[in-house]
Amino acid sequence: MISNDPADKLEKMRAKKGLEFPTLMDPDLEVTRRYGIKKPGADLPHPTAIVVDPSGTATYVRVDENYAKRPKTEELLEAVKAAAGS
Repeated sequence: MISNDPADKLEKMRAKKGLEFPTLMDPDLEVTRRYGIKKPGADLPHPTAIVVDPSGTATYVRVDENYAKRPKTEELLEAVKAAAGS
């Protein structure tokens, strides 16, 4: 997960949802800009899901313009399993 949210807010959300995967703090949107997912005219990223396989290749990329539109859990799990080779 990459987030530009304040660290305390992000940690509360991670604890509440029981998330155990790594989180990258991106307060200056440097990584967001490098991935090309910064919203024009706003200091926010487009909602984006990227799954990376063990070799470092992005095998699933989904960028949504609408913040309320996100991939379903099943879709992400399929992408993770495929990237892992299972």
